[in-house]
Amino acid sequence: LMVVTHSSLGRTVLSTKLKQIEKRFAERALKAKQKLKISYEKIANHSMIEINTVKRILNSKQPARLHEAIGIADALQTTVSYLVDYKDTRYMLSQTRLFRDWLVKEKELKKREMEYLAGKGKEIEDHLAYFEEILEKVDTFKEH
Repeated sequence: LMVVTHSSLGRTVLSTKLKQIEKRFAERALKAKQKLKISYEKIANHSMIEINTVKRILNSKQPARLHEAIGIADALQTTVSYLVDYKDTRYMLSQTRLFRDWLVKEKELKKREMEYLAGKGKEIEDHLAYFEEILEKVDTFKEH
């Protein structure tokens, strides 16, 4: 019969969570590496970590220590939070996407407004030219 105490259960849950985070870090780092088309050697040189260590971390064979995670994230032009898919990062990314989408729509709206105003400006210029032409042709002394 095995007795499970709260502290051992807590350690098991924590251990499981850490393994998930380590796996997620490796998966996301590997995807970022592939997207950037950067070599293990460049990551190793940039992060000042042995190339074999970088390979083991990115292939989920070894967990990254804090300084290694920071170095790898920096080499991949991202953050450790992103690589571990931290909740705050997901929230910030969703907010960034929302704001970007709003800006894209706002830019399009302003573009249409500017086109409309340019058309109105052209219309006013045409009217002014027409009235200037009339006024030039009229003999001001014969008006009265």
